[in-house]
Amino acid sequence: MDFKSNKLGGILKIKIILLFLGYGFSNLIIGCESSSIKDQEYIVGTRLDNISSQSDVDNGDTVSLFDKFSSRIHIFNINTMELSESYEVANPKDEHFLIASEPGEFVIDLSRSQITIFSRVHGINRNPIHFLGTPVSSAFNQTNRILIIYDDLNSVGILKLNEQGLVLKSWVGGPIIAGDSSILAGDITSSGNLIVSRSDNSLAIVDLEQSLDQQDWVYTEQTLSRNNIKWLAPIGVDKVLFQSDEALVLYDYVAEVEIDILDTVDLDTKLYSKITDAHVLYKDLNDNYTLAFSDGLSIRTRLLTNIGPNNILQSTLNISQDQWSIVKSNFQNRLNYNHEMFFINSVSYQRVVNSFRFSDMLSLSIQDLPDKAQLKQSGNAILALFPSELGYVKRIDINSGEYTELKLFNMRFL
Repeated sequence: MDFKSNKLGGILKIKIILLFLGYGFSNLIIGCESSSIKDQEYIVGTRLDNISSQSDVDNGDTVSLFDKFSSRIHIFNINTMELSESYEVANPKDEHFLIASEPGEFVIDLSRSQITIFSRVHGINRNPIHFLGTPVSSAFNQTNRILIIYDDLNSVGILKLNEQGLVLKSWVGGPIIAGDSSILAGDITSSGNLIVSRSDNSLAIVDLEQSLDQQDWVYTEQTLSRNNIKWLAPIGVDKVLFQSDEALVLYDYVAEVEIDILDTVDLDTKLYSKITDAHVLYKDLNDNYTLAFSDGLSIRTRLLTNIGPNNILQSTLNISQDQWSIVKSNFQNRLNYNHEMFFINSVSYQRVVNSFRFSDMLSLSIQDLPDKAQLKQSGNAILALFPSELGYVKRIDINSGEYTELKLFNMRFL
């Protein structure tokens, strides 16, 4: 983000005035970017900024991107570097956050003004459910094809889709599941249930299929010993990793027991990630990161001294494939003194991708990423969509740095 000197001077004057009034400068700029730690907390699923990266990261064939120059959603086959599908959006000035089905049969477009499902077979379905608020996060179970959409009024939209993207069932519920306690955070488990923490320090496990059938919350609940569980991620088939005020906890919700605990009172959380295995990055006063993750049996930590003071924009951990990759940037926003940015396209300059062999943290590759391009990761590749009216996209191999290109794919839409 680049500001002219006269704008910067005006901001500095405001800063001085606010300091005299007893305000911190962070109070002035907190609305400047939306990518704060707090915005990763108290949500169901993953922020929309990062949701499409999460859904595409395990897809071996396709990546979906919104191209503002053609006002279209493009689905690229990254193996053949072909444009396999393209859909025109009705609201091109909005931001568009995409969830692609694993076989590429449909793509879900979440924008600030509407929800649209583009299906190869069933065509376009606009606003299959309705919100008064604005969607802020989402969760999608690829196996059961159940979609959760969470808005800024804490409404929870639930959709059940078939393999081609046809809506089979839908319902919108409020944040009060029972009694007077509200949903704080949650996600969809591998079995297709919704698990959420609540304001009374309880856990609710929601049967989504039954809730859709009965158009009401169908659930079981458990009382927890932790306060204010603000982030939660499923681990395996019967566990969750959650962050409370005082600790990161691995919890078995079938046995109803805490398995392991990491005291985080003195740690500064920098990044939560659910791509592909859930993990959390913390940072100390010396700019050293600690990576916390779970093998399903315990919480394990690693002190990382080779990352540097860069802003980490995206972290992708695949334990079974012995891979960890991060996208980072040393680009510093002059006005961003107290406000961190965490997502792969929050910064469009000086980005690099660093890949590691996770078992011994051997650094395998460090690759520069193109400036100004919209980036999306899928497996060991990053797709870079450049700002081009004619259309230009590049596939970059994370480990080797080799790339292939596709050009002029927008010509047919001009």
